[in-house]
Amino acid sequence: MEINIYICQPLVGQTCRHAPHAAGSQTPATVLLSDVLQRQMELAATKRSASTRANYLTAMRSLLSYVGPQTLLSDIDHMTIEGYERWLRRRGVSQNTASCYMRSLRALLTEADERLAPAFVHVYRGSVRTRKRSLPLDIIARLQQLDLSRRPTLQLARDVFLFSFYAMGMPFVDIAHLRPAQLTGDAIVYHRQKTGHRVAVALHPQLTDIIRRYEHQSARYVFPLLRADDEADYALALGRYNRRLHRLGRILGLDMPLTSYVARHTWASAAYHSDVGLAVISGALGHASTQTTMTYIRDIDDQTIAQANLRVIGQVPKDVPE
Repeated sequence: MEINIYICQPLVGQTCRHAPHAAGSQTPATVLLSDVLQRQMELAATKRSASTRANYLTAMRSLLSYVGPQTLLSDIDHMTIEGYERWLRRRGVSQNTASCYMRSLRALLTEADERLAPAFVHVYRGSVRTRKRSLPLDIIARLQQLDLSRRPTLQLARDVFLFSFYAMGMPFVDIAHLRPAQLTGDAIVYHRQKTGHRVAVALHPQLTDIIRRYEHQSARYVFPLLRADDEADYALALGRYNRRLHRLGRILGLDMPLTSYVARHTWASAAYHSDVGLAVISGALGHASTQTTMTYIRDIDDQTIAQANLRVIGQVPKDVPE
Protein backbone atom coordinates (compact mmCIF):
# COMPACT_ATOMS: atom_id res chain seq x y z
CA MET A 1 0.00 0.00 0.00
CA GLU A 2 1.37 3.40 -0.93
CA ILE A 3 1.42 5.88 1.93
CA ASN A 4 1.39 9.68 1.75
CA ILE A 5 4.04 10.73 4.26
CA TYR A 6 3.82 14.10 6.01
CA ILE A 7 6.07 14.68 8.99
CA CYS A 8 4.39 17.08 11.42
CA GLN A 9 6.40 16.39 14.54
CA PRO A 10 9.56 18.47 14.05
CA LEU A 11 12.87 17.62 15.63
CA VAL A 12 14.05 19.76 18.53
CA GLY A 13 14.69 23.35 17.50
CA GLN A 14 12.97 23.07 14.12
CA THR A 15 9.72 24.50 12.85
CA CYS A 16 6.94 22.23 11.68
CA ARG A 17 5.97 22.63 8.04
CA HIS A 18 2.48 21.21 7.66
CA ALA A 19 1.38 19.73 4.37
CA PRO A 20 -2.23 19.06 3.38
CA HIS A 21 -3.34 15.48 3.91
CA ALA A 22 -4.81 13.53 1.04
CA ALA A 23 -8.22 12.11 1.66
CA GLY A 24 -7.98 8.92 3.68
CA SER A 25 -4.20 9.23 4.21
CA GLN A 26 -2.61 8.36 7.52
CA THR A 27 -1.72 10.98 10.10
CA PRO A 28 1.96 11.33 11.05
CA ALA A 29 1.32 9.77 14.46
CA THR A 30 0.29 6.50 12.78
CA VAL A 31 2.95 6.22 10.05
CA LEU A 32 5.03 3.11 10.68
CA LEU A 33 8.78 3.33 10.19
CA SER A 34 8.66 -0.01 8.36
CA ASP A 35 6.16 1.39 5.83
CA VAL A 36 8.32 4.44 5.18
CA LEU A 37 11.46 2.35 4.68
CA GLN A 38 9.63 -0.06 2.39
CA ARG A 39 8.36 2.83 0.28
CA GLN A 40 11.86 4.29 0.04
CA MET A 41 13.18 0.90 -1.04
CA GLU A 42 10.61 0.82 -3.84
CA LEU A 43 11.77 4.26 -4.98
CA ALA A 44 15.42 3.18 -4.78
CA ALA A 45 14.69 0.35 -7.21
CA THR A 46 14.39 2.90 -10.00
CA LYS A 47 17.51 4.96 -9.30
CA ARG A 48 20.04 2.96 -7.25
CA SER A 49 22.43 0.17 -8.19
CA ALA A 50 21.83 -3.41 -7.09
CA SER A 51 24.67 -3.27 -4.55
CA THR A 52 23.36 -0.01 -3.05
CA ARG A 53 19.87 -1.48 -2.77
CA ALA A 54 21.33 -4.53 -1.08
CA ASN A 55 23.08 -2.30 1.47
CA TYR A 56 19.83 -0.38 2.03
CA LEU A 57 17.88 -3.60 2.58
CA THR A 58 20.40 -5.03 5.05
CA ALA A 59 20.48 -1.77 7.03
CA MET A 60 16.68 -1.48 7.01
CA ARG A 61 16.25 -5.01 8.36
CA SER A 62 18.89 -4.43 11.01
CA LEU A 63 17.26 -1.22 12.30
CA LEU A 64 13.82 -2.85 12.41
CA SER A 65 15.30 -5.75 14.39
CA TYR A 66 16.42 -3.19 16.97
CA VAL A 67 13.35 -0.94 17.21
CA GLY A 68 10.63 -3.47 16.38
CA PRO A 69 8.11 -3.56 13.50
CA GLN A 70 5.50 -1.35 15.22
CA THR A 71 7.80 1.64 15.73
CA LEU A 72 6.44 4.91 14.32
CA LEU A 73 8.47 7.22 12.15
CA SER A 74 7.85 9.99 14.68
CA ASP A 75 9.72 7.90 17.30
CA ILE A 76 12.99 8.17 15.39
CA ASP A 77 15.37 10.78 16.80
CA HIS A 78 19.06 11.08 17.66
CA MET A 79 18.63 9.06 20.88
CA THR A 80 17.11 6.17 18.93
CA ILE A 81 19.87 6.17 16.32
CA GLU A 82 22.65 6.50 18.91
CA GLY A 83 21.11 3.65 20.91
CA TYR A 84 20.99 1.57 17.73
CA GLU A 85 24.70 2.23 17.15
CA ARG A 86 25.52 1.00 20.68
CA TRP A 87 23.31 -2.06 20.08
CA LEU A 88 25.28 -2.91 16.94
CA ARG A 89 28.60 -2.63 18.78
CA ARG A 90 27.41 -4.90 21.60
CA ARG A 91 26.62 -7.54 18.99
CA GLY A 92 30.11 -7.46 17.55
CA VAL A 93 29.26 -5.49 14.39
CA SER A 94 32.41 -3.79 13.12
CA GLN A 95 32.77 -0.03 13.01
CA ASN A 96 32.83 0.02 9.22
CA THR A 97 29.73 -2.18 8.93
CA ALA A 98 27.85 -0.04 11.46
CA SER A 99 28.94 3.04 9.52
CA CYS A 100 27.61 1.53 6.29
CA TYR A 101 24.25 0.90 7.98
CA MET A 102 24.12 4.51 9.19
CA ARG A 103 24.88 5.94 5.76
CA SER A 104 22.21 3.75 4.17
CA LEU A 105 19.57 4.61 6.77
CA ARG A 106 20.35 8.32 6.62
CA ALA A 107 19.91 8.24 2.85
CA LEU A 108 16.60 6.36 3.08
CA LEU A 109 15.08 8.49 5.84
CA THR A 110 16.26 11.92 4.72
CA GLU A 111 14.89 11.22 1.26
CA ALA A 112 11.54 10.74 3.00
CA ASP A 113 12.03 13.94 5.02
CA GLU A 114 15.24 15.98 5.25
CA ARG A 115 14.48 17.02 8.83
CA LEU A 116 15.54 13.56 10.00
CA ALA A 117 19.17 14.30 9.10
CA PRO A 118 20.08 15.64 12.59
CA ALA A 119 19.26 12.23 14.07
CA PHE A 120 22.49 10.95 12.47
CA VAL A 121 24.81 13.81 13.50
CA HIS A 122 26.46 12.01 16.42
CA VAL A 123 26.87 8.52 14.96
CA TYR A 124 29.92 7.40 13.02
CA ARG A 125 29.48 7.43 9.24
CA GLY A 126 33.10 7.38 8.10
CA SER A 127 35.49 4.57 7.19
CA VAL A 128 38.49 3.19 9.03
CA ARG A 129 41.21 1.02 7.58
CA THR A 130 40.53 -2.50 8.79
CA ARG A 131 43.28 -4.65 10.23
CA LYS A 132 44.26 -7.79 8.41
CA ARG A 133 41.50 -10.37 8.81
CA SER A 134 42.92 -13.48 7.13
CA LEU A 135 44.43 -16.48 8.92
CA PRO A 136 47.51 -18.55 8.11
CA LEU A 137 46.42 -21.92 6.74
CA ASP A 138 48.02 -23.78 9.64
CA ILE A 139 45.42 -22.11 11.90
CA ILE A 140 42.68 -23.52 9.64
CA ALA A 141 44.25 -26.96 10.17
CA ARG A 142 44.39 -26.46 13.96
CA LEU A 143 40.76 -25.34 14.00
CA GLN A 144 39.78 -28.45 12.08
CA GLN A 145 41.64 -30.71 14.51
CA LEU A 146 39.98 -29.32 17.67
CA ASP A 147 38.00 -31.98 19.54
CA LEU A 148 34.68 -30.26 20.18
CA SER A 149 32.51 -33.37 20.40
CA ARG A 150 31.42 -32.43 23.94
CA ARG A 151 30.76 -28.80 23.01
CA PRO A 152 28.15 -29.04 20.22
CA THR A 153 27.46 -25.30 19.92
CA LEU A 154 31.15 -24.56 19.42
CA GLN A 155 31.44 -27.52 17.06
CA LEU A 156 28.64 -26.10 14.92
CA ALA A 157 30.30 -22.68 14.81
CA ARG A 158 33.65 -24.27 13.89
CA ASP A 159 32.06 -26.38 11.18
CA VAL A 160 30.18 -23.44 9.66
CA PHE A 161 33.41 -21.41 9.65
CA LEU A 162 35.28 -24.22 7.89
CA PHE A 163 32.37 -24.71 5.50
CA SER A 164 32.57 -21.02 4.59
CA PHE A 165 36.31 -21.34 3.91
CA TYR A 166 36.03 -24.57 1.88
CA ALA A 167 33.06 -23.15 -0.05
CA MET A 168 35.17 -20.29 -1.45
CA GLY A 169 34.25 -17.81 1.26
CA MET A 170 30.48 -18.36 1.24
CA PRO A 171 28.92 -15.64 3.46
CA PHE A 172 27.13 -16.63 6.67
CA VAL A 173 23.78 -15.31 5.43
CA ASP A 174 23.92 -17.68 2.46
CA ILE A 175 25.06 -20.61 4.61
CA ALA A 176 22.27 -20.01 7.13
CA HIS A 177 19.65 -20.02 4.35
CA LEU A 178 21.22 -22.87 2.35
CA ARG A 179 18.62 -25.53 1.49
CA PRO A 180 19.16 -29.18 0.52
CA ALA A 181 17.67 -28.45 -2.92
CA GLN A 182 20.69 -26.22 -3.63
CA LEU A 183 22.99 -29.24 -3.41
CA THR A 184 22.74 -30.26 -7.04
CA GLY A 185 24.71 -33.37 -7.91
CA ASP A 186 28.37 -32.55 -7.41
CA ALA A 187 27.98 -28.83 -6.65
CA ILE A 188 26.37 -26.23 -4.42
CA VAL A 189 24.63 -23.58 -6.49
CA TYR A 190 23.36 -20.44 -4.79
CA HIS A 191 22.70 -16.77 -5.46
CA ARG A 192 24.27 -14.34 -3.02
CA GLN A 193 21.56 -12.63 -0.98
CA LYS A 194 23.50 -9.36 -1.03
CA THR A 195 24.26 -9.04 -4.76
CA GLY A 196 22.17 -11.73 -6.46
CA HIS A 197 25.27 -13.13 -8.18
CA ARG A 198 25.19 -16.86 -8.96
CA VAL A 199 27.99 -18.90 -7.42
CA ALA A 200 28.68 -22.61 -7.97
CA VAL A 201 30.90 -24.50 -5.50
CA ALA A 202 32.23 -27.99 -6.24
CA LEU A 203 31.19 -30.46 -3.53
CA HIS A 204 34.55 -31.86 -2.45
CA PRO A 205 34.98 -34.19 0.57
CA GLN A 206 35.69 -31.45 3.13
CA LEU A 207 32.26 -29.97 2.39
CA THR A 208 30.30 -33.22 2.19
CA ASP A 209 31.74 -34.43 5.52
CA ILE A 210 30.46 -31.28 7.25
CA ILE A 211 27.07 -31.46 5.53
CA ARG A 212 26.52 -35.08 6.58
CA ARG A 213 27.13 -34.17 10.22
CA TYR A 214 23.99 -31.99 10.23
CA GLU A 215 21.77 -33.58 7.60
CA HIS A 216 19.05 -34.64 10.07
CA GLN A 217 19.12 -31.60 12.37
CA SER A 218 17.00 -29.14 10.36
CA ALA A 219 13.82 -29.71 8.39
CA ARG A 220 14.34 -26.77 6.03
CA TYR A 221 18.01 -25.87 5.91
CA VAL A 222 21.34 -27.65 5.56
CA PHE A 223 22.52 -26.29 8.94
CA PRO A 224 20.50 -25.89 12.18
CA LEU A 225 21.24 -22.17 12.52
CA LEU A 226 17.81 -20.53 12.17
CA ARG A 227 14.96 -21.13 14.59
CA ALA A 228 12.38 -19.07 12.71
CA ASP A 229 12.10 -17.67 9.20
CA ASP A 230 12.39 -13.93 9.86
CA GLU A 231 15.03 -11.21 9.95
CA ALA A 232 15.03 -10.85 13.73
CA ASP A 233 15.91 -14.53 14.11
CA TYR A 234 18.67 -14.22 11.50
CA ALA A 235 20.22 -11.32 13.46
CA LEU A 236 20.17 -13.45 16.61
CA ALA A 237 21.76 -16.38 14.75
CA LEU A 238 24.57 -14.16 13.43
CA GLY A 239 25.20 -12.80 16.91
CA ARG A 240 25.37 -16.32 18.38
CA TYR A 241 27.74 -17.41 15.63
CA ASN A 242 30.17 -14.51 16.12
CA ARG A 243 30.19 -14.90 19.91
CA ARG A 244 31.07 -18.58 19.53
CA LEU A 245 33.78 -17.75 17.00
CA HIS A 246 35.28 -15.30 19.50
CA ARG A 247 35.45 -18.15 22.02
CA LEU A 248 37.12 -20.40 19.45
CA GLY A 249 39.64 -17.66 18.73
CA ARG A 250 40.53 -17.50 22.42
CA ILE A 251 40.91 -21.30 22.55
CA LEU A 252 43.37 -21.08 19.64
CA GLY A 253 45.21 -18.17 21.28
CA LEU A 254 44.69 -15.87 18.28
CA ASP A 255 45.78 -12.24 18.53
CA MET A 256 42.87 -11.15 16.33
CA PRO A 257 39.10 -11.62 16.75
CA LEU A 258 37.65 -14.57 14.87
CA THR A 259 34.51 -13.44 13.03
CA SER A 260 32.28 -14.62 10.20
CA TYR A 261 34.25 -12.51 7.71
CA VAL A 262 37.62 -14.05 8.56
CA ALA A 263 36.85 -17.28 6.68
CA ARG A 264 35.99 -15.25 3.59
CA HIS A 265 39.14 -13.12 3.80
CA THR A 266 41.29 -16.17 4.46
CA TRP A 267 40.03 -17.96 1.35
CA ALA A 268 40.58 -14.85 -0.80
CA SER A 269 44.12 -14.38 0.53
CA ALA A 270 44.99 -18.07 0.07
CA ALA A 271 43.64 -18.00 -3.49
CA TYR A 272 45.63 -14.87 -4.25
CA HIS A 273 48.84 -16.43 -2.89
CA SER A 274 48.13 -19.44 -5.12
CA ASP A 275 48.21 -17.16 -8.18
CA VAL A 276 44.47 -17.37 -8.78
CA GLY A 277 43.49 -14.41 -10.96
CA LEU A 278 41.68 -11.47 -9.38
CA ALA A 279 38.70 -11.86 -11.72
CA VAL A 280 38.36 -15.53 -10.70
CA ILE A 281 38.53 -14.66 -6.98
CA SER A 282 35.93 -11.95 -7.51
CA GLY A 283 33.59 -14.41 -9.22
CA ALA A 284 34.05 -17.00 -6.47
CA LEU A 285 33.24 -14.44 -3.78
CA GLY A 286 30.18 -13.27 -5.72
CA HIS A 287 31.41 -9.68 -5.86
CA ALA A 288 29.90 -7.16 -8.23
CA SER A 289 33.37 -5.88 -9.15
CA THR A 290 37.06 -6.67 -8.65
CA GLN A 291 37.38 -3.35 -6.78
CA THR A 292 35.37 -4.88 -3.94
CA THR A 293 37.61 -7.94 -4.01
CA MET A 294 40.71 -5.77 -3.54
CA THR A 295 39.48 -4.77 -0.07
CA TYR A 296 39.82 -8.45 0.92
CA ILE A 297 43.43 -8.80 -0.19
CA ARG A 298 44.76 -5.26 0.16
CA ASP A 299 46.99 -6.12 3.13
CA ILE A 300 48.93 -8.76 1.20
CA ASP A 301 48.68 -6.93 -2.10
CA ASP A 302 51.03 -4.11 -1.00
CA GLN A 303 53.77 -6.62 -0.17
CA THR A 304 53.27 -8.55 -3.40
CA ILE A 305 53.44 -5.37 -5.46
CA ALA A 306 56.60 -4.29 -3.64
CA GLN A 307 58.25 -7.64 -4.43
CA ALA A 308 57.18 -7.38 -8.06
CA ASN A 309 58.66 -3.90 -8.27
CA LEU A 310 62.00 -5.16 -6.91
CA ARG A 311 62.05 -7.81 -9.64
CA VAL A 312 61.39 -5.16 -12.29
CA ILE A 313 64.04 -2.84 -10.89
CA GLY A 314 66.47 -5.73 -10.71
CA GLN A 315 66.16 -6.22 -14.48
CA VAL A 316 67.62 -2.79 -15.20
CA PRO A 317 71.24 -3.31 -16.33
CA LYS A 318 73.76 -1.73 -14.00
CA ASP A 319 76.36 -1.11 -16.71
CA VAL A 320 75.68 -0.35 -20.34
CA PRO A 321 78.16 0.58 -23.04
CA GLU A 322 78.24 4.26 -23.87
